[in-house]
Amino acid sequence: MPAMTKSYLVTGVGCRRREETFVVPEGVQIIFYQTRPNAPRLAGVRTPIDELAIALKLLPARAAGPGDAVQAAFCWRRSIERPLSGVFRRSTGAPVMELSNTSPRRPVALGHIVRELAAQREGRATVIHWLVEAADPAPGRPHWQLQHPPRLFQGDGNESAHAPFDELPSMRGPGRGRPEEAEEAVPPGWVTISLRQ
Repeated sequence: MPAMTKSYLVTGVGCRRREETFVVPEGVQIIFYQTRPNAPRLAGVRTPIDELAIALKLLPARAAGPGDAVQAAFCWRRSIERPLSGVFRRSTGAPVMELSNTSPRRPVALGHIVRELAAQREGRATVIHWLVEAADPAPGRPHWQLQHPPRLFQGDGNESAHAPFDELPSMRGPGRGRPEEAEEAVPPGWVTISLRQ
């Protein structure tokens, strides 16, 4: 029986940094979609799965596989509610990781997301669709605080269960509704690392 491939979708806003690289680990493929800042919103696109369906039809993409060195990438949540920002299972739409306490000064690194999604999957493939809008302008690097949000479920957990988007929680929680609030309290279980240059 062939090993099962799991596919994930990362959505939000972010940036790539030419001066930093990330090497794709074994068993992982990352598909980067070429987005542009302030792209027009399409009517009817309300979920991350809707976004991916449009991206697969319209956006240029480049795949990076094990051993490939790519530009370091970072993401954070959008300032709008829909489509949701976060990490989702491609097959079910179930949320896997929150970006609710992130911002341009508190981003999540692609490397962290890869490590979380590919953990304990030796010999099985993990595919990540990086559908992250380019920030305009891209934020400066000094004084960033990288966020390390945990997975919502350990291992597969409830990720394989179907989760209709109309029934999903907002993934924002109390006190996390506005962008300025993302600069404040860090939820329990999160790790913050201050970067000083």
